Amino acid sequence: MYLPEYAQVLGKNWTVHLTPIGSANNLYASEVQDGYFDVFGLVGKFSWIVYGTREEIDTEPLKVNAHVNGTGPYRWLSR
Repeated sequence: MYLPEYAQVLGKNWTVHLTPIGSANNLYASEVQDGYFDVFGLVGKFSWIVYGTREEIDTEPLKVNAHVNGTGPYRWLSR
């Protein structure tokens, strides 16, 4: 199963949790590598969720890289 593309950029240290639906099933998951993991067990339905540690996100632009455009109340930043 593939994780969304953004997950590879934003996270690390993945843990996969599997829950069988309907009947008991010994499910196993491989480690997440390159945004992909495999699920092993008997054929059947299951739910899955993946947890990870979020990487540092740079949300503020550097002032030296930002250029303020416009005048008055209609101003915006560009790089």
